[in-house]
Amino acid sequence: MKTYSPLLILLLFSALFLSCSTEQVDEYNNVIGVWENLEVSNSTNTTTHSLTFASNKTVKSILKVEELSGAITSNASIYNWSVDGNLITVSDGETQWVYAITANSQLVLNDEQQNLLYNKISDVVDNY
Repeated sequence: MKTYSPLLILLLFSALFLSCSTEQVDEYNNVIGVWENLEVSNSTNTTTHSLTFASNKTVKSILKVEELSGAITSNASIYNWSVDGNLITVSDGETQWVYAITANSQLVLNDEQQNLLYNKISDVVDNY
C-alpha cells in the first residue's frame, strides 16, 4: 500500500490544480449560444448582427443588411473567444473586442464609440 499512496496523493493534487471551479464553468456555459443585435438604421434598411459562441472557443460573426427593396447582403467571419468573469474577449489575432454580460443577461460591446446590446436568442448553436 505504501507504493500506491504517493501516487494517489500526486493524482489527487494534479486533479485539484487542473480542474475548473464551478464558477468558471458557469461563466463559460452562460456565453455559449446565439446572441443577436437588431438595428433599424433608417427607413431603408435593417441590420442584424449575430454572434454564435461555440463550445470549441470559436465565435461566428454574421452581419446581415436587408434593404427595403428586399436585397440582402451578409458577411460572416470566424474568431476566437475567451471568458474572464463577466467579460468576453473576441479576437482575430490582431484586433480584439471586449463584451460584457449585463445584470439583465444582455451582451454589450465595451466600446466608447458604440453601445451595442445583444440578446441571447438560443442556447443551441447547431442551427446557426
